[in-house]
Amino acid sequence: MTLIEPILPTQPLSWEELERRVSSWDPLPDPVLCPDCGGPVRIEYVHQGALASASLQCAGCPQDVRLCRFPANAEGLMRSEPAPPVPGARRLLVVEQTFDIQGRGILVVPDVDLGTRVQMELNVALRRPDGDVLSAVALAQIPLGTFRSRPQHVLCFRTLSKQDLPRGTEVWLPGEVEAD
Repeated sequence: MTLIEPILPTQPLSWEELERRVSSWDPLPDPVLCPDCGGPVRIEYVHQGALASASLQCAGCPQDVRLCRFPANAEGLMRSEPAPPVPGARRLLVVEQTFDIQGRGILVVPDVDLGTRVQMELNVALRRPDGDVLSAVALAQIPLGTFRSRPQHVLCFRTLSKQDLPRGTEVWLPGEVEAD
């Protein structure tokens, strides 16, 4: 049996090449080194709603920060799932509707399958449609009287308001919940 060595991305030979590769999501080596001085290049991706860009800066060069703007549809074409707001998180749901239940908190729809545990507290990350990311605690419960073959959990947020959870907010779970 012959093992095939993976082809590793090469270092960019110019700043123009680096900008092109960053804005087209081409693979880059780790770390990326400056084409001029060989120092490490810091790449910081920024998302503002539907707009995306990246700043490039070499630690060893006195040059200004370079900015790469992504084509409007490039990010959507390259990724079918949005990038998680925290590394390793998985998206549980996208809020379609909210209900303010007096004495309980804000209930979000749709519901989600989290296994067979009836109730649990979850630390979640919320990415709102405007791009802001919040941390929150959600109470996940299987409602009484659920007659489905595989019951679904509803998420309730006791410390948030309906304004904190607008339609389109993504609810992300850092790490994993044990599915029973």
